[in-house]
Amino acid sequence: MKKLLVIMILFFGLVLTACDLTKTKTTTTKQSTTTTSTTGITTTTEQGPIVDECGKAEAKDNWVPVWCDEFDYEGLPHPSKWTLENKGDGFGNNELQFYTRRLDNAKVENGELTITVKKENYSNRNYTSAKLMSRGKGDFLYGKMEIRAKLPMGKGTWPAIWMMPTDSVYGGWPNSGEIDIMEHVGYDQNRIHGTVHTGNYNHNKGTQKGNSTKAQDVYNTYHVYAIEWDAKSIKWFVDGVKYHEFKNDEATNPDNSSGNWPFDQKFYLILNVAFGGNWGGAQGIDPNFSSSRMIVDYVRVYQKDYASLDKENPGDVEGFNVINNIPTSTKIAWNEASDDAGISHYEVYLNDEYINKTAATSFTFTDLTENTEYELKVIAVDYTGKKSGDSAYSFTTGTYPSVLSRIKAASYIDMQGIQLEATRDSDGGQNVGYIDPNDYLIYKLNVPEDGTYKVKFRIASTKSGNKLELINATDEQEVLLTEVTFGNTNGWQNWQTVEGSGSFNLTTGNIIIKVKASTDGFNINWFEFIKE
Repeated sequence: MKKLLVIMILFFGLVLTACDLTKTKTTTTKQSTTTTSTTGITTTTEQGPIVDECGKAEAKDNWVPVWCDEFDYEGLPHPSKWTLENKGDGFGNNELQFYTRRLDNAKVENGELTITVKKENYSNRNYTSAKLMSRGKGDFLYGKMEIRAKLPMGKGTWPAIWMMPTDSVYGGWPNSGEIDIMEHVGYDQNRIHGTVHTGNYNHNKGTQKGNSTKAQDVYNTYHVYAIEWDAKSIKWFVDGVKYHEFKNDEATNPDNSSGNWPFDQKFYLILNVAFGGNWGGAQGIDPNFSSSRMIVDYVRVYQKDYASLDKENPGDVEGFNVINNIPTSTKIAWNEASDDAGISHYEVYLNDEYINKTAATSFTFTDLTENTEYELKVIAVDYTGKKSGDSAYSFTTGTYPSVLSRIKAASYIDMQGIQLEATRDSDGGQNVGYIDPNDYLIYKLNVPEDGTYKVKFRIASTKSGNKLELINATDEQEVLLTEVTFGNTNGWQNWQTVEGSGSFNLTTGNIIIKVKASTDGFNINWFEFIKE
């Protein structure tokens, strides 16, 4: 057992209880303490021995070890680090195991943690295993997570090294996110998967963001499974080789939306071996399976020593550019600010009022007044809290699009259940997709003159019998204007123009139009009104 003796100063200069870099031993403590810092690390030391405080983990490439378990003790996983699950309800994936708190399933000896999945009758389940969770004892915002492990084998095994949100501030799964550092299924023995799940990207929708790689003999050979996570991206590695990256940028995450990027909150670590279930049992299970194991040599968490790296304030923000000037959706972008150790985020102010922060180099303002001048200020903030000067930019909002112009489906002011994707239609840009029944899009438009109108939609569909409704939702009253029915266009990016079934009257002024899906199986690129 290593003695805790190093206190590191990270990020905003606050004190963090850090990991010991020596090899001395200690015995027990009767204190119970909790330490939290703005780095996002929370560590708790409960009664009992303080174990393995990063005595073998070395600082390298400006990564400093801050939380570790080297498993240099005997018995159950230590309660200062881990909580053991004790249930077996399928866990939403039809898994077959019961997670116990027994040495039979989770045992530390000879410097290793062994999680054993066994075929046995236990609490109305036919398999047992273990699941370790660091919640409340190791909670992290950003860093490098490294786990050196050997994986189980056997058709039906489903080991995972992953992270879940400590507080779920954006709502239940998947809205607050999930980071899968390593997943593996026994029917594809040497393939390693790294994935994120969010409100917009998850396996329920088939939109999860991940990748996989091959590793040699994962049962007999230790491999190091790791991620590097900061405000801009999460990167996945096996034995130091990167094989996947999920970026928090304009390609995946317009304006830092939590639906795409909920990874600005604390997450905790989980180690487990499931059996069967939707993925582990996707190709059946071995009827002759008796037991297998995941062996973990160490778990190490590092964070950048920004206090040593960062000597300068960020440069001022420059290069402002209006991307979209619809009044209720005015989007402004800027160039990434310079800094010697990187930018954490940007503070956004409008008319001297703080609005929000964003890791993206753009922001979309809503609920603005049309044809009105506003002053934007953006301040760059680095990882130690140093700030740039104020960068001011004045812009004037436009007017609402005319119903006589072509309306891009992606220019909505509100929506339910919609995602954007790059279109291969002739006009380029983005179309809306992943549409389910009762999903909708909201637009605020201007009618230049009274009259009778028809509507046309640019549609791509994979099945017949589709229908959507065009609704006038002005003054919170929904009036059906027309229905649009259409068939299979032979593909998601095979676009056709279809017309509504009838004419309708519009009066001069601003109106709110609602496009509501009655079916699924189609995408929309644009629509336009035709005055009769």
